[in-house]
Amino acid sequence: KYSDDLFKLKGGRYWFSNGWNWPGIAALIGGTIFYWMIAYAFPQIRQNITAALPTIVFVALIYRIGMSRLE
Repeated sequence: KYSDDLFKLKGGRYWFSNGWNWPGIAALIGGTIFYWMIAYAFPQIRQNITAALPTIVFVALIYRIGMSRLE
């Protein structure tokens, strides 16, 4: 159920801080750094399980925490 605010360019319900979703950006940057750390600093983990799986969990947690603080 979406509201009509979805189509507003500014100030609608889905508008973030000046159009930027800072928790999303933090999750993107943090996830990239986390992936590099696992993939290159801990090659044993990368060989046994893919580095993507722990990164998915990490990014989801960062985003969930960041978005809960905005509410």
